[in-house]
Amino acid sequence: MKKYLLLVLVPALLFTMLTQAMAEVKPQSFSLSPYIAGYSFLGRDRLETGPAIGLRGGYNFTGHFGLEAALAYINTEGKRNSGIGDSVDAWNYHLDMLYHFMPDSNFVPFIAIGGGGTNFNTPNTPSAKSHYAGLVNYGGGVKYFVADNVALRGDVRHAVLVHDTGDNNFEYSVGLTFQ
Repeated sequence: MKKYLLLVLVPALLFTMLTQAMAEVKPQSFSLSPYIAGYSFLGRDRLETGPAIGLRGGYNFTGHFGLEAALAYINTEGKRNSGIGDSVDAWNYHLDMLYHFMPDSNFVPFIAIGGGGTNFNTPNTPSAKSHYAGLVNYGGGVKYFVADNVALRGDVRHAVLVHDTGDNNFEYSVGLTFQ
C-alpha cells in the first residue's frame, strides 16, 4: 500500500512545482484517473476492509456534466470465524454521472451517482467460490488542478448492493486526473 501511495504522491508533488495555468474542467474533454483506495465492506459481507487500485475513464459533455466508467481491484479476506477463506479477490465496476459545481476554477467539487456491479472470488471457500452483486453508488469528491490538464483528486463513494442482503460498502480514494 505504501508503494502505491508513493506512486501517486511523488508525481503530484512534482506537478505542484509547475507554474499553474488557468485550469478547469474542459467541455468535450476526455479524462483518465488512476487511483488507490480503501474499500470497507459493511453489513453481512463478512469481509475485512482492504486496499484497492483502480482506473477511471471519463468524458465531460459540458463543464458541469460528465460520464465516467470505473474499474477497481480489491484485495481482502474473510473476517475471523466468518467461514470465508483467507484470500478474497473482488472486482468493482460502475458507470457514473458527475456534476462539477465550479468547473471554471482550480478547485472543483463534484457529486456522482451511478450503478454497476461487484464480482467476488473466494477460491478457498468451496461453498461460495464466486458470486456477483449489482450495486448503486453515490458520493462526491474534489479535483484540485495543479497544472492545466492535471488534477489531484479525492473521492468518497457509498455503494448499496442490490441483492437480497442489502449490504452497503464505502470506498475512499485518492489519485490523479489527466484531462
